[in-house]
Amino acid sequence: MHTVARTIVLTLAASLAGCVAAGPADEPGDEAIAEASSPLVADRASLPTPAAYWSFDTCAAGAITRVREDSGRGAFGVMSGRRLCSPGWSLSAGDFDGAGDRVEISSEGRSYLHFQDRITAAAWVNPRSVTGSRTIVNQWYAADSFLLGIDNGKYFFSVAFPDGGAGRRAIVQAPAVANAWAHVAGVYDGAALKLYVNGVLRASTPASGALQQSTRPIVIGGHPSWNAYDGLIDEVRLYQQSLSDAQVAQLAAGEVYPVRAYYVYPSDQPYHQEYVDAINTYLDELRGWYREESGGSFHLVGFVQPVRSSQNYLTMRCGPTPTSACQSNPQELPNWLNAVSQAVGGFPARQSTLVFGQGGGGWAGANLQGDYTGYALVGDWVLEPLSGVREPLALHCGYATWQCSGGVPKGTVAHELGHSFGLHHPDGYSGTTIMAWHGDYPTTDFLDHEQMILQESPMLSSGVFVRGGLWLDFNNADVMHWDTTVSLTGSGFGIGTQVEFVDATHTVLASLTSLSPTNLTVRVPRGVGPGYIRVRNASGASNKVPVNFHP
Repeated sequence: MHTVARTIVLTLAASLAGCVAAGPADEPGDEAIAEASSPLVADRASLPTPAAYWSFDTCAAGAITRVREDSGRGAFGVMSGRRLCSPGWSLSAGDFDGAGDRVEISSEGRSYLHFQDRITAAAWVNPRSVTGSRTIVNQWYAADSFLLGIDNGKYFFSVAFPDGGAGRRAIVQAPAVANAWAHVAGVYDGAALKLYVNGVLRASTPASGALQQSTRPIVIGGHPSWNAYDGLIDEVRLYQQSLSDAQVAQLAAGEVYPVRAYYVYPSDQPYHQEYVDAINTYLDELRGWYREESGGSFHLVGFVQPVRSSQNYLTMRCGPTPTSACQSNPQELPNWLNAVSQAVGGFPARQSTLVFGQGGGGWAGANLQGDYTGYALVGDWVLEPLSGVREPLALHCGYATWQCSGGVPKGTVAHELGHSFGLHHPDGYSGTTIMAWHGDYPTTDFLDHEQMILQESPMLSSGVFVRGGLWLDFNNADVMHWDTTVSLTGSGFGIGTQVEFVDATHTVLASLTSLSPTNLTVRVPRGVGPGYIRVRNASGASNKVPVNFHP
């Protein structure tokens, strides 16, 4: 982890993404290694980044006006009518009344919202009514381009080809059910038009040609004044690519673990709205940066949530019974991680919790552990440069030097968030990456294996991890050496289990040297670079645990 100024101590637990690496593994043992038939991993980058993605998670139950675009491109939607959200398939969903409710997204100047000869449109829906004609998402009417919707008891997907007027249309349909959640996806691949329900292909018809172009906005929930949808719509995604059968099934089966952001301040220090505004602005920028540099972006739930700690600053720093040394030294923070965790209600599983802690100075740390329990913490040396506002009672930038200047403050968040997604420091590997030095943000990027890990992580991509009977613990060693035998813990291990070693160019399947239901040993093969490990058998594969491999 990066260093800090003066005597501020940066404390971080050692584990998967922390700053203390595991030591070399045990001595070599016998092994049986089988090279994979292909040099590339079969499920690498299994789903492309959407051209646009609207999760509806910027609102809890209640009214909103703007719907954020969650892939980082900035194509926000304007909600009209009642402007309501309700509990959805994943967190919140748009709630449409079958009358005037809809969301419009301008397509003007956004080439990624104009589809040529490929398109996938997908959403989770829970219709209160399947009678009549109802729009889920479309770019339709003078001139038509595509429409995913419901018509008299059937889901349908329609596209239009240039043929004068509204164009020549093709359509596929499948039965729809009211008052039940379903994942609906329409795909046009240049040769056929397809409709999937809950990941299963339900209808297909031959179709070919370039799609008709339209200047109309993208509309969710009904447009122009008819085809009004009645019910809930969630997780709307549009792709410039035609997803395959397997990819649609993964999209329907998988889930994305979100990022939740908090601004925490002590009970005896003032709240700063400038901090909240600056954090929200920066997180929009950071999502776009992750998308450009890694090929995928994290799913941010709503906006940053301010939290006033129940503890005063001294207790947050030093604990309920502070020592005299801690009381007299404002740069001592032995209780900071515990205090921040208490303030936000703990760090839950299947989520990355990002905390901007007022009073934390240069305390920065992150981890990934448990059941995809990620967290990342930063302090005043990020808040002050982002906002231009100094809190004199905190560990402000007067205690720092280079840490508050240039790209360091913003890069610190990008770096620590990367740790919460499972990325390590690239110790011993060449190349430019935010995980090695964050001061070059935003002109730095990720190494190839880091991009692979992010693209295949459920913290950023839907459908890349479907839970089964196998699990590999994240607290296994994060540094391994060739020709050494390592012990791995997890669950569901049994006859037929193998360990898969994966780097950015190839994969190796290794047989085990010992086995129990929760522990196995395996020899690390030669030639594997930084990447990840997972266990697999004939029925499936476990989660992926990033590892730095060395000779």
